[in-house]
This record gives sequence, structure tokens and C-alpha cells, in this order.
Amino acid sequence: MEKYNVSIPKISGGRAQNILTRTEHLIVGMNVYEPGRKISLHRHIGQDHTLLVLHGEASFYDETGNSVLCKKGEGFLIPDGFNYRFDAGTGQQLVLLRIEAKKGDKPKSLRVAADGHVRNDEDGLQEFFVLGGKVVAGETWEL
Repeated sequence: MEKYNVSIPKISGGRAQNILTRTEHLIVGMNVYEPGRKISLHRHIGQDHTLLVLHGEASFYDETGNSVLCKKGEGFLIPDGFNYRFDAGTGQQLVLLRIEAKKGDKPKSLRVAADGHVRNDEDGLQEFFVLGGKVVAGETWEL
């Protein structure tokens, strides 16, 4: 049993990820994206996951371009192997609660981009990181 806080340092630009807690088959984390940030088409092999919008909004797209807009309090379920991409809304930062569940006895999961590039989701997995931006000193986003 483990208690955790739903929080992530605020950022200026880019994106950030904060792992809140994990077990062998489950990861709970938060992601923050600058307004307008676009995440390219990809899929995850060996896991189901869901993204819940805590702040802002996101448009999720399947590989044919069908879209679903999710606002605060709404989520998007992504089954194993489903191709998707998403865009952060332009008005404010997008804050997501991310829950990943690894399937069966698969010890690792893979992220496969539309161009075929494969990345093991656990390679270099850190508790917290920022890409393309900076942490805003002393400021945290909390639920």
C-alpha cells in the first residue's frame, strides 16, 4: 500500500511527465503539455492506458483522423495497439492523469511511432522529466 499526491511541477514550454506511483503492472503519472503542443501518431504495445484531462482540453485522433475532444473531467481510453495522436488545446496548458496497465505477463511495453520507430517505454523511465521547457521554480499543479 502506498499513498501518493496528484501533483506535478509547473513548466514554461515543452512537456513534462511525473510518475506518481507504480507496481510491476501499473503506472500512475501526470503529464503536462504547453498549449498547442502536438503528439504524433503512435501506439503502445503490451499495455492499455487511459488519459484523464485534469486541466485544459485535448483533441484525440485515431489513424483515420476521427477525433474526440476531451475537456476537464473527461478521459480517453486507449487499448493495446490502438494508433492515436493528440493535440493540447491552445488556451491553456494541458494536464493529464495517465494510468497505464501492462497486459498479462509482458514485462515491458513498447511505443511504436507511425514511421516504425520503436521505443521501450521503460528505457530511461524517470520519476520526473521536462522536455523542451523549464520548471517554474516554486510552482506546482495539484488536484
